[in-house]
Amino acid sequence: MTGDRLFSCAISYMPYRTGSYPVGFQGEAVDSLASLCQVAQEGLAQDQIPMEIVNSQLEVDDMNRALQQVGGGYLFCQLNRDGTAVTVTPQGGLTQEEALARLAKIDALSEQLCRQVVTGDLAPAERAAALYTYLTEQVRYDFRYYAQLEEMPYDSTTAYGALQHNLAICGGYAQGFQALLKQTGIPCITVSGKLGGENHMWNLARIDGQWLYFDPTSDRGRAEYGFLYCGVPGDALTRHTWDEDRAMRLAQALFPRDPEKS
Repeated sequence: MTGDRLFSCAISYMPYRTGSYPVGFQGEAVDSLASLCQVAQEGLAQDQIPMEIVNSQLEVDDMNRALQQVGGGYLFCQLNRDGTAVTVTPQGGLTQEEALARLAKIDALSEQLCRQVVTGDLAPAERAAALYTYLTEQVRYDFRYYAQLEEMPYDSTTAYGALQHNLAICGGYAQGFQALLKQTGIPCITVSGKLGGENHMWNLARIDGQWLYFDPTSDRGRAEYGFLYCGVPGDALTRHTWDEDRAMRLAQALFPRDPEKS
Protein backbone atom coordinates (compact mmCIF):
# COMPACT_ATOMS: atom_id res chain seq x y z
CA MET A 1 0.00 0.00 0.00
CA THR A 2 1.36 3.42 -1.01
CA GLY A 3 -0.42 6.53 0.25
CA ASP A 4 -4.12 6.09 -0.40
CA ARG A 5 -3.58 3.51 -3.14
CA LEU A 6 -3.86 -0.21 -2.55
CA PHE A 7 -1.96 -2.64 -4.70
CA SER A 8 -2.70 -6.33 -4.88
CA CYS A 9 -1.04 -9.19 -6.67
CA ALA A 10 -2.06 -12.75 -7.38
CA ILE A 11 0.27 -15.73 -7.65
CA SER A 12 -0.68 -18.56 -9.96
CA TYR A 13 1.08 -21.66 -11.24
CA MET A 14 1.03 -23.44 -14.55
CA PRO A 15 -1.72 -26.07 -14.39
CA TYR A 16 0.72 -28.89 -15.12
CA ARG A 17 2.51 -28.07 -11.86
CA THR A 18 -0.63 -28.31 -9.75
CA GLY A 19 -2.68 -30.74 -11.83
CA SER A 20 -5.62 -28.32 -11.78
CA TYR A 21 -6.48 -27.93 -15.45
CA PRO A 22 -9.74 -26.08 -16.18
CA VAL A 23 -12.85 -28.25 -16.19
CA GLY A 24 -13.39 -29.67 -19.66
CA PHE A 25 -9.88 -28.81 -20.85
CA GLN A 26 -8.77 -30.96 -23.76
CA GLY A 27 -5.27 -31.15 -25.14
CA GLU A 28 -2.68 -33.59 -26.43
CA ALA A 29 -1.01 -35.48 -23.58
CA VAL A 30 2.70 -34.67 -23.15
CA ASP A 31 4.84 -36.72 -20.76
CA SER A 32 8.36 -36.08 -22.08
CA LEU A 33 10.41 -33.73 -24.25
CA ALA A 34 10.15 -36.29 -27.05
CA SER A 35 6.35 -36.36 -26.95
CA LEU A 36 6.27 -32.54 -26.68
CA CYS A 37 8.22 -32.21 -29.92
CA GLN A 38 6.08 -34.85 -31.60
CA VAL A 39 2.89 -33.00 -30.64
CA ALA A 40 4.37 -29.73 -31.92
CA GLN A 41 5.57 -31.31 -35.17
CA GLU A 42 2.17 -32.81 -35.87
CA GLY A 43 0.38 -29.54 -35.12
CA LEU A 44 2.47 -27.05 -37.10
CA ALA A 45 -0.52 -26.06 -39.22
CA GLN A 46 -2.21 -24.60 -36.11
CA ASP A 47 -1.58 -21.24 -34.44
CA GLN A 48 -1.88 -22.89 -31.04
CA ILE A 49 -1.65 -26.55 -30.13
CA PRO A 50 -3.53 -27.32 -26.88
CA MET A 51 -1.69 -29.81 -24.70
CA GLU A 52 -1.87 -31.31 -21.25
CA ILE A 53 1.53 -31.80 -19.67
CA VAL A 54 1.17 -34.88 -17.48
CA ASN A 55 4.74 -34.87 -16.18
CA SER A 56 5.13 -32.16 -13.53
CA GLN A 57 8.92 -32.65 -13.48
CA LEU A 58 9.41 -31.11 -16.93
CA GLU A 59 11.11 -27.71 -16.81
CA VAL A 60 9.86 -24.78 -18.87
CA ASP A 61 13.33 -23.83 -20.11
CA ASP A 62 14.03 -27.41 -21.19
CA MET A 63 10.71 -27.61 -23.03
CA ASN A 64 11.29 -24.36 -24.90
CA ARG A 65 14.81 -25.44 -25.86
CA ALA A 66 13.44 -28.74 -27.13
CA LEU A 67 10.85 -26.89 -29.21
CA GLN A 68 13.68 -25.09 -31.02
CA GLN A 69 14.32 -28.41 -32.77
CA VAL A 70 10.86 -28.16 -34.40
CA GLY A 71 9.81 -25.91 -37.27
CA GLY A 72 13.03 -25.78 -39.27
CA GLY A 73 13.58 -22.10 -38.54
CA TYR A 74 10.39 -21.19 -40.40
CA LEU A 75 7.88 -21.86 -37.62
CA PHE A 76 8.89 -20.75 -34.12
CA CYS A 77 7.36 -22.95 -31.42
CA GLN A 78 7.20 -22.10 -27.73
CA LEU A 79 5.01 -22.65 -24.69
CA ASN A 80 2.27 -20.15 -24.03
CA ARG A 81 2.27 -18.32 -20.69
CA ASP A 82 0.45 -20.97 -18.67
CA GLY A 83 1.90 -24.01 -20.42
CA THR A 84 -1.42 -25.22 -21.80
CA ALA A 85 -0.45 -24.87 -25.48
CA VAL A 86 2.41 -24.56 -27.93
CA THR A 87 2.20 -21.38 -29.99
CA VAL A 88 3.37 -21.51 -33.62
CA THR A 89 4.67 -18.28 -35.20
CA PRO A 90 5.86 -18.00 -38.84
CA GLN A 91 9.33 -16.54 -39.37
CA GLY A 92 11.22 -14.91 -42.22
CA GLY A 93 8.27 -12.79 -43.36
CA LEU A 94 6.34 -15.85 -44.52
CA THR A 95 2.74 -16.82 -43.90
CA GLN A 96 2.08 -20.06 -42.08
CA GLU A 97 1.10 -21.73 -45.35
CA GLU A 98 4.32 -20.54 -47.03
CA ALA A 99 6.38 -21.74 -44.08
CA LEU A 100 4.75 -25.18 -44.24
CA ALA A 101 5.49 -25.33 -47.95
CA ARG A 102 9.17 -24.57 -47.24
CA LEU A 103 9.29 -27.41 -44.69
CA ALA A 104 7.67 -29.81 -47.16
CA LYS A 105 10.23 -28.81 -49.77
CA ILE A 106 13.08 -29.43 -47.30
CA ASP A 107 11.74 -32.95 -46.69
CA ALA A 108 11.52 -33.59 -50.43
CA LEU A 109 14.99 -32.22 -51.13
CA SER A 110 16.62 -34.16 -48.30
CA GLU A 111 14.92 -37.39 -49.43
CA GLN A 112 16.10 -36.84 -53.00
CA LEU A 113 19.66 -36.03 -51.97
CA CYS A 114 19.87 -39.05 -49.69
CA ARG A 115 18.87 -41.33 -52.57
CA GLN A 116 21.57 -39.67 -54.65
CA VAL A 117 24.37 -39.64 -52.08
CA VAL A 118 23.77 -42.69 -49.89
CA THR A 119 24.21 -45.64 -52.21
CA GLY A 120 24.67 -49.28 -51.34
CA ASP A 121 24.42 -50.88 -47.93
CA LEU A 122 26.28 -48.30 -45.83
CA ALA A 123 26.74 -48.40 -42.06
CA PRO A 124 25.46 -45.36 -40.08
CA ALA A 125 28.93 -43.79 -39.81
CA GLU A 126 29.41 -44.19 -43.56
CA ARG A 127 25.99 -42.67 -44.32
CA ALA A 128 26.75 -39.69 -42.08
CA ALA A 129 30.19 -39.22 -43.64
CA ALA A 130 28.81 -39.34 -47.20
CA LEU A 131 26.15 -36.73 -46.44
CA TYR A 132 28.63 -34.56 -44.55
CA THR A 133 31.01 -34.66 -47.51
CA TYR A 134 28.23 -33.69 -49.91
CA LEU A 135 27.11 -30.77 -47.73
CA THR A 136 30.59 -29.38 -47.12
CA GLU A 137 31.51 -29.65 -50.79
CA GLN A 138 28.33 -28.41 -52.43
CA VAL A 139 27.08 -25.67 -50.08
CA ARG A 140 28.77 -22.26 -50.21
CA TYR A 141 28.89 -19.90 -47.24
CA ASP A 142 26.73 -16.78 -47.65
CA PHE A 143 29.29 -14.10 -46.80
CA ARG A 144 26.64 -11.41 -47.07
CA TYR A 145 26.10 -12.25 -43.40
CA TYR A 146 29.21 -10.18 -42.65
CA ALA A 147 29.21 -7.47 -45.30
CA GLN A 148 25.64 -7.07 -46.57
CA LEU A 149 23.38 -8.59 -43.94
CA GLU A 150 20.34 -6.65 -45.16
CA GLU A 151 20.71 -8.35 -48.57
CA MET A 152 21.07 -11.88 -47.22
CA PRO A 153 17.82 -13.86 -47.60
CA TYR A 154 16.33 -15.51 -44.55
CA ASP A 155 16.56 -18.83 -46.40
CA SER A 156 20.33 -18.79 -45.87
CA THR A 157 19.74 -19.45 -42.17
CA THR A 158 17.78 -22.62 -42.89
CA ALA A 159 18.07 -26.06 -44.45
CA TYR A 160 16.14 -24.72 -47.45
CA GLY A 161 19.00 -22.34 -48.29
CA ALA A 162 21.52 -25.16 -47.99
CA LEU A 163 19.62 -27.83 -49.92
CA GLN A 164 17.76 -25.73 -52.49
CA HIS A 165 20.21 -22.90 -53.21
CA ASN A 166 23.48 -24.47 -52.00
CA LEU A 167 24.02 -21.27 -50.03
CA ALA A 168 23.82 -20.90 -46.26
CA ILE A 169 25.36 -19.71 -43.02
CA CYS A 170 25.91 -21.97 -40.00
CA GLY A 171 22.20 -22.39 -39.20
CA GLY A 172 21.54 -23.57 -42.73
CA TYR A 173 24.45 -26.00 -42.71
CA ALA A 174 23.43 -27.47 -39.33
CA GLN A 175 19.73 -27.75 -40.13
CA GLY A 176 20.53 -29.12 -43.57
CA PHE A 177 22.69 -31.86 -42.07
CA GLN A 178 19.98 -32.60 -39.50
CA ALA A 179 17.37 -32.95 -42.26
CA LEU A 180 19.62 -35.29 -44.25
CA LEU A 181 20.42 -37.51 -41.27
CA LYS A 182 16.73 -37.69 -40.39
CA GLN A 183 16.06 -39.25 -43.78
CA THR A 184 18.54 -42.04 -43.02
CA GLY A 185 17.20 -42.70 -39.52
CA ILE A 186 20.17 -41.23 -37.64
CA PRO A 187 19.15 -39.27 -34.50
CA CYS A 188 20.44 -35.69 -34.65
CA ILE A 189 19.89 -32.32 -33.00
CA THR A 190 21.28 -28.86 -33.69
CA VAL A 191 23.49 -27.29 -31.02
CA SER A 192 23.80 -23.54 -30.49
CA GLY A 193 26.78 -21.83 -28.89
CA LYS A 194 29.79 -19.82 -29.93
CA LEU A 195 32.84 -20.43 -32.09
CA GLY A 196 35.70 -18.08 -31.38
CA GLY A 197 33.26 -15.73 -29.62
CA GLU A 198 30.78 -15.62 -32.52
CA ASN A 199 27.31 -17.17 -32.45
CA HIS A 200 27.40 -20.55 -34.12
CA MET A 201 25.35 -23.70 -34.75
CA TRP A 202 26.45 -27.28 -35.34
CA ASN A 203 25.17 -30.85 -34.77
CA LEU A 204 25.14 -33.70 -32.29
CA ALA A 205 24.22 -37.10 -33.76
CA ARG A 206 24.09 -40.66 -32.45
CA ILE A 207 26.29 -42.98 -34.48
CA ASP A 208 26.46 -46.65 -33.49
CA GLY A 209 25.23 -45.85 -30.00
CA GLN A 210 27.62 -42.94 -29.39
CA TRP A 211 26.75 -39.24 -29.46
CA LEU A 212 29.26 -37.36 -31.64
CA TYR A 213 29.59 -33.80 -32.91
CA PHE A 214 29.60 -32.54 -36.51
CA ASP A 215 30.35 -28.98 -37.66
CA PRO A 216 29.80 -28.83 -41.43
CA THR A 217 30.20 -25.04 -41.56
CA SER A 218 33.74 -25.18 -40.19
CA ASP A 219 34.61 -28.16 -42.41
CA ARG A 220 33.31 -26.71 -45.68
CA GLY A 221 35.79 -27.28 -48.51
CA ARG A 222 37.96 -29.60 -46.42
CA ALA A 223 36.98 -32.99 -47.87
CA GLU A 224 40.24 -33.54 -49.70
CA TYR A 225 42.38 -32.26 -46.81
CA GLY A 226 40.69 -34.11 -43.96
CA PHE A 227 37.79 -33.03 -41.79
CA LEU A 228 38.35 -31.57 -38.34
CA TYR A 229 34.83 -31.93 -36.94
CA CYS A 230 33.17 -34.93 -38.58
CA GLY A 231 31.95 -37.29 -35.86
CA VAL A 232 34.15 -36.14 -32.98
CA PRO A 233 33.73 -36.16 -29.18
CA GLY A 234 33.05 -32.94 -27.34
CA ASP A 235 36.63 -32.46 -26.20
CA ALA A 236 37.69 -32.09 -29.85
CA LEU A 237 35.71 -28.84 -30.13
CA THR A 238 38.43 -26.74 -28.54
CA ARG A 239 37.26 -23.46 -30.11
CA HIS A 240 33.57 -24.02 -29.43
CA THR A 241 31.72 -22.83 -26.35
CA TRP A 242 28.38 -24.36 -25.35
CA ASP A 243 26.54 -26.07 -22.50
CA GLU A 244 27.66 -29.60 -23.29
CA ASP A 245 25.71 -31.26 -20.49
CA ARG A 246 22.46 -29.57 -21.52
CA ALA A 247 22.98 -30.49 -25.19
CA MET A 248 23.59 -34.11 -24.28
CA ARG A 249 20.55 -34.29 -21.99
CA LEU A 250 18.37 -32.83 -24.73
CA ALA A 251 19.67 -35.26 -27.34
CA GLN A 252 19.13 -38.24 -25.05
CA ALA A 253 15.65 -37.02 -24.09
CA LEU A 254 14.53 -36.51 -27.68
CA PHE A 255 16.00 -39.82 -28.84
CA PRO A 256 15.83 -42.28 -25.93
CA ARG A 257 17.54 -45.58 -26.47
CA ASP A 258 15.41 -48.58 -27.36
CA PRO A 259 15.81 -50.89 -24.31
CA GLU A 260 16.02 -53.89 -26.64
CA LYS A 261 18.97 -52.31 -28.46
CA SER A 262 20.86 -50.86 -25.49
